[in-house]
Amino acid sequence: MAKIDLTLASGDYDRVRLLWDSAVNAEGLNLNAILLPVEEIFSQNS
Repeated sequence: MAKIDLTLASGDYDRVRLLWDSAVNAEGLNLNAILLPVEEIFSQNS
């Protein structure tokens, strides 16, 4: 089965840090993690 491509934009929080350094992997996903400030994640200019 093909993996799903998923992009995650998040700040540097302890709850997601293990995803950033690939210590934890999500089965079935190709995770593209983007570290951004919260103002850019929720920007209305996209």
